[in-house]
Amino acid sequence: MYTSDDTITYQGQYVWQNSTAVRIPENIFSDKSFRRIYFTMKVKDVHDHAFDASKDVLEELFISGPGMADETNELEYFPIYMLEDFPNLKYLFLQETALKDDTCAHHFDQLHLPNLEYMAINGGELTHVPKFPRLPKLKELRFCYHPIASIAKEAFSDLESLEWLDLSGNGKNQTLTHLDTDALKLGANNLTKLDFEYFNSLTSFAPNFISNISPNLHIDFHGDNVVALEEDVFKPILETLLAGDGFLG
Repeated sequence: MYTSDDTITYQGQYVWQNSTAVRIPENIFSDKSFRRIYFTMKVKDVHDHAFDASKDVLEELFISGPGMADETNELEYFPIYMLEDFPNLKYLFLQETALKDDTCAHHFDQLHLPNLEYMAINGGELTHVPKFPRLPKLKELRFCYHPIASIAKEAFSDLESLEWLDLSGNGKNQTLTHLDTDALKLGANNLTKLDFEYFNSLTSFAPNFISNISPNLHIDFHGDNVVALEEDVFKPILETLLAGDGFLG
């Protein structure tokens, strides 16, 4: 454990294989508050009042596996509704976990996080991309490395400041084969990077599967199983990209 005036780090990756997963209990830091809280150790449960002392100051929350191949966190559920208690939260990282769909199942689309700028929920067991709430300052969203089977209609349409969207598969046994109309409808044309790499199951697209795109958008489908680009689907996209510095790869 490392602490400073406004940061606390729990680090366990060097003994990861022999360590025991911990529960993060209610008020783990008692009355001590932190702007940044980092856990890189085995976690199997997080109490929804674990960080109450930091309600008014927390800006970064990081819970992750060790960053090593084939080593993930045991955390299957995170009480994501608790984040509303942290109005100054800017950065959220839930990485290399075993998170399942119930994490985003209840009122997720109604979360109020007015200052969140970066969200990474990647490397888990989520099968559904939910409808995201209005996050007015969110610029970067990573919802990748999950066995995705479905995407909610207009999942990202309320993310008016989004600049980078990462839905890469990384060979995670996805079963989603088709992107429906409005699956990637954007709330504003700020997006400049869309990563959909190594999404092995993806083969086809409906017209207007993506809309409101910027002419500077970089779209990456590298490593997918797409063998044909239908003219009625991709012609309007390419016409928009040709007006700027965007590309489709």
